[in-house]
Amino acid sequence: MDVSELTDVPEWLPADLEESGVAELYPPQAEAVEAGVTNGNSLVASVPTASGKTLVAELAMLSSVARGGKALYIVPLRALASEKQREFERYEDHDLSVGVSTGNYESKEKWLATCDVIVATSEKVDSLVRNGAPWISELSCVVADEVHLVDDRSRGPTLEVTLAKLRRKNPDIQMVALSATIGNPEVLAEWLDAELVDSDWRPIDLRRGVHYGQAVHLEDGSQRELSVRGNQRQTAAIVADTLDEDGSTLVFVNSRKNAEAAARRLADITEEGLDEAERDRLASVAEEIRDVSDTETSDDLAEAVRRGGAFHHAGLCVTAGTEVLNADGTFEPIESIVGRENEGRAVLGADGFELTTAEVTDTFEMNERPVLEVETRSGNVLRLSRNHPLPTLGADGIEWVKAGQLETDECVARPRKLDIDPEAPELRSLLAGDCRVYREYETVRECREAIDPDQLDFTYRSTYGQNRNVRLDGFETLCEAAGKSPEAEFTHVIARGGHDPIAVPRSLNEDVCWTAGAVAGDGFVDEHCITLTGGEEMLSEFDRVVYEQFEREAIRASGGAPAKTPSSTLGAKPIADLFAEHFGMARDGESDLRLPSVGLSDELLGAYLSGLFDAGGSMSSRSNADGGTCVEFYSNSESFVTQVKTALLRFGILAHKDRRDVEGRETTIRGRGVQTQRDVYRLSIYGVEQLARFRSEIGFRHPSKAAALDEAIERNPPGGRDQNDVIPPGLGERIREERDERDISLDDLEPAVPKATLSRYENGVTPMKRSTFRSLAEALNDPLVGAVAGSELYWDRIDRITERKPEPLYDLSTSTANFVANGVLAHNTSEHRSLVENAFRERAIKVICATPTLAAGVNTPSRRVVVRDWRRYDGSVGGMAPLSTLEVHQMSGRAGRPGLDPYGEALLLAKSHEELEELFDRYIWTDPEAVQSKLAAEPALRTHVLATIASGFADSRSGLLAFLERTLYSTQTTESGRLERVADTVLDYLEANDFLERDGDGVEATDLGHTVSRLYLDPMSAAEIVNGLKRCENRPTALGLYQLVCRTPDMYQLYLRSGERERFTELVYERESEFLGRVPSEFEDEFEDWLSALKTGKLLEDWAEELPEDRITDRYGVGPGDIRGKVDAAQWLLGAAERLASEVGLEWAPAIRESRRRVEDGVREELIDLTGVRGVGRKRARRLFDAGIESRSELREADKGVVLGALRGRRKTAENVLENAGRADPSMTEIEPADVGVATIDEGTARRGDGGRAAGGGGGAGDGEDQSNLGDF
Repeated sequence: MDVSELTDVPEWLPADLEESGVAELYPPQAEAVEAGVTNGNSLVASVPTASGKTLVAELAMLSSVARGGKALYIVPLRALASEKQREFERYEDHDLSVGVSTGNYESKEKWLATCDVIVATSEKVDSLVRNGAPWISELSCVVADEVHLVDDRSRGPTLEVTLAKLRRKNPDIQMVALSATIGNPEVLAEWLDAELVDSDWRPIDLRRGVHYGQAVHLEDGSQRELSVRGNQRQTAAIVADTLDEDGSTLVFVNSRKNAEAAARRLADITEEGLDEAERDRLASVAEEIRDVSDTETSDDLAEAVRRGGAFHHAGLCVTAGTEVLNADGTFEPIESIVGRENEGRAVLGADGFELTTAEVTDTFEMNERPVLEVETRSGNVLRLSRNHPLPTLGADGIEWVKAGQLETDECVARPRKLDIDPEAPELRSLLAGDCRVYREYETVRECREAIDPDQLDFTYRSTYGQNRNVRLDGFETLCEAAGKSPEAEFTHVIARGGHDPIAVPRSLNEDVCWTAGAVAGDGFVDEHCITLTGGEEMLSEFDRVVYEQFEREAIRASGGAPAKTPSSTLGAKPIADLFAEHFGMARDGESDLRLPSVGLSDELLGAYLSGLFDAGGSMSSRSNADGGTCVEFYSNSESFVTQVKTALLRFGILAHKDRRDVEGRETTIRGRGVQTQRDVYRLSIYGVEQLARFRSEIGFRHPSKAAALDEAIERNPPGGRDQNDVIPPGLGERIREERDERDISLDDLEPAVPKATLSRYENGVTPMKRSTFRSLAEALNDPLVGAVAGSELYWDRIDRITERKPEPLYDLSTSTANFVANGVLAHNTSEHRSLVENAFRERAIKVICATPTLAAGVNTPSRRVVVRDWRRYDGSVGGMAPLSTLEVHQMSGRAGRPGLDPYGEALLLAKSHEELEELFDRYIWTDPEAVQSKLAAEPALRTHVLATIASGFADSRSGLLAFLERTLYSTQTTESGRLERVADTVLDYLEANDFLERDGDGVEATDLGHTVSRLYLDPMSAAEIVNGLKRCENRPTALGLYQLVCRTPDMYQLYLRSGERERFTELVYERESEFLGRVPSEFEDEFEDWLSALKTGKLLEDWAEELPEDRITDRYGVGPGDIRGKVDAAQWLLGAAERLASEVGLEWAPAIRESRRRVEDGVREELIDLTGVRGVGRKRARRLFDAGIESRSELREADKGVVLGALRGRRKTAENVLENAGRADPSMTEIEPADVGVATIDEGTARRGDGGRAAGGGGGAGDGEDQSNLGDF
């Protein structure tokens, strides 16, 4: 079918397709059109990889949008979301908007309502449906890419349930399901009430086979010689043979590390076959890669590319909640930026040592990867991949170093002062469009008379000109059409359906911004009101501002009961909408606060921060000059405190952020006793210079706080504790060489630069104050030294680097190749991917090595595909497992470039004749597996039934059954009545465990059920935990809790090895009183699983008892990564157990919290307080404890020599630790380390019940200083 014959598609589409090189549809695409895909008919397309499925989806979506609808494209992987967005963005030239959403599962993503085409993962769509995103009901077309993944045990049930929910919510919706070739596509078509296109057509012939020995064995029985010479590897021989035929090769291996290593080796082969033009082209690409980033990974990739090879680089990324600083001073989480329309978006980056505006050129999204958490001395926390580079200071200036190669006490760069002063928008322009302009009848009539009536639709013609209070958005349309400025034409508004007008200032002013800051600091916003709580001084100022700015009397509430606080309320929905929409105040009471989302001038931002600190801050005034005096602000939102900390840099104020581990404790905040539900984050401004700057730039309106600040500044002379602005000693060697070359002695530079100070700096011992460094720069007249001295960068010391569990990752590509993330300068290298893929398509790069996961995002066909590794690690089986036939077929389908290759060839590699036969049986002669619903698997069904009821999607048994009848599981179940029995079994289970209540046919989630659903726990895990805790008569021990969470379905248990059953059975009898819940008899079938949970729990206890990591790996037959995985899972499950204990009214939350803290840090109970100090991990805590320092308070007052001795004489470390503990004078100058001795944990002490200080507890193997929770993996 010629594209010009297409009907029911947008008029511009045929010409657009022809312009992009598509003149004729592939046969499967033509079949789809004939089946009515452009007419709104549902369709299942089961066709091979690279056979045109995406165009089928585009035809459906674009036709649907042209009919006035909205389309949703569901992808299985986050990495594919950005890939598809880039493909679809070409349609934005035709006024279609495309958006991507994959993260933040508790958001409704209201902005997506404006998009015509939305790309999202199934998990995200499921969350949007559960959270009631209103635009979901507007969907007219849904495309499910890779729909065969409903067969996947982990992600399949969510995809299946999501599609079922969408079909039930929008019964007439068009479903287009795209699948690789599978064994039963007709079942999918039946499930979705769809037409079926089932085709094995490919645009180019595919030959599949196995390389073994000296030949390729093909599926048609033929063989072709392909020799492997001497010590040559099979992959190298195949790549060389492909080059001889002027072809390219895509090699799939089972890990990223293997991909990089294979690319380096294969580049030796490809380099020999490059001609002069290709060498020049690749040299240029390699140079571009180095220009993008100067990291080791970039160098490795560039070197491989220069020689004709490459590994598929996935970008270096940060986690979802990372706050990106925009050029206008506003903040936005990176996950919100990724996938949005970012044309013209500018963020803050650095050009050398100067901060500058950077254009966002691309965004990227990756699947879950291991994460490092880097925390700096001033409290900046950045979670990022190990390979993400951060800026350090080296001999030649800024050196970008991978996070995984950084160490504590090294310094990374962040902004020192932000030169941002945007022009604020008109206040009236920020009002919600559905409020009404109050009595501007004359203006409306004037506008109507000034414009052509044909410019207005019927609503405007019939409404405007009458004596009615018109909607603000319509009023703006009228004014603009008449050439008037809307903001100048009205003064008052009323809420929709309201009667009382409220005055609205034309422009944002300091009073309005102060009010917003005050409500953010100690107030709240609901649907119709803004409320401030506090004392008389604050409420009086609030009342004054409300009356002067909005011409309303605020309503006072005295508080009454002792627990209540006096408050003042402005009842005005337009202002409540304004604060909620533009000043970052969530109405749900759960979402985090945010700084204003509109750019504010320095004056307005200062007023906002003044209100914030007036209401939510406190003044700590002491007479000593040691730094005790400070301005403080507390919040349970880490992201909000991070934003405020960064915003203060606009005034040159350097603040410090730290975490107060007070979750679940009684504490006092701003003079009031509260039960904290989350940890609290504190922002501190200390040092007289910083306090004086705060007073002059921001200040307090609160009279008492203002007086306290004045008194503190007057009583404390300069020179007390301050945020040290220092230059790290990275330039020390360069400066010494400069002096030697110019014959400048240390004496020559005094007194401007003290001799001892410069000597220590040059020897890399201590940093140098910036003021002293400036004097040095003037004396030396060295350009680089001068640039560093005058730079806009502050060097922040790293206090802690911690391994964290894998998370989805995101990245930006910017014009400066860096951006400010959580207040720290972070590099980006996402341009690598496009550079590599473009060169591969141009046939300059001859081979790419990639993992199967990354292969899903590689749209780069090649002459040959080599599946080198057909096994990969699978945590569910505890070892290597074969890839599925379908997955191998998908990888194979990338072989062959239409128009360039006569055919494509896909090869697996065999090392023996037996393996040759196995590969043919498993992958060559076998059809792809049939798709089978996994929803019936108990964890999935329990979880999704509870979520469906808790989210209000079904409120009765009959409603639940009606929903389940729309699932693939129902379609595939042939046994009569089975669906009802399965549903009733799950409902009975959920009711028996108090997760839901039933009243006749009605079902409703209990509070406990809602909590379990929000925790994303398998309800059986929750039931096991709750039942175990309820049967606990005495305070639970750590082992009892660890074993409890380890016997839940959400924890992968360790297997019992030969001989271990007897050992752990003995442990059961020894410690039977500690276990929570019933202990099965050793003759019961469940005893084996129970012992496996005990083994896993004992591993966790050994870790929390400070047993050395190498001893744990030997004892349990695991690797360090396995320990990390168990610890991460235990932390999550113990956190859930703590929430559940509180929910059901049990008293064991403190014991659970203590056990969680112990396993998190890998320490005994007596070290928990010490490990709460930044920079103190399990080893340092044990050394300090053994030296007689048993708590944070003792550390603050301890003899410095003892501290230095316990910390192995490391002065920088000791100073950091003392400062983080709150020591007034942490300097270790002229302090000598005391001989405190160091002992080690042994078998005798690494068990429960030792009490007090361990006898010689060193807490780790050897004398290493690794302070991460789980060592160096």
